[in-house]
Amino acid sequence: MLSERIEKREEKPSGVISKLNEILKLLRMLPASNRATIQPSISTLWAEADIVMNLMTDLMKMYFDEKRRHLSVCCNELATTL
Repeated sequence: MLSERIEKREEKPSGVISKLNEILKLLRMLPASNRATIQPSISTLWAEADIVMNLMTDLMKMYFDEKRRHLSVCCNELATTL
């Protein structure tokens, strides 16, 4: 599953977004009757994409929180040194 690959850092967010954009382009080129035929599969894909995007957002928040804490520690050390 894609969300597992994101968690394991096997897939980059930019790659996921690029793949979703490609899928959208292909879907727009299909006739409406073909889109209706594959709609159940597409709905499942969008549900997984939503999960993946939420996971990526959470991972980015954790990353930036960690960087902010690190910066705060460095600033505190610098302030006490001065």
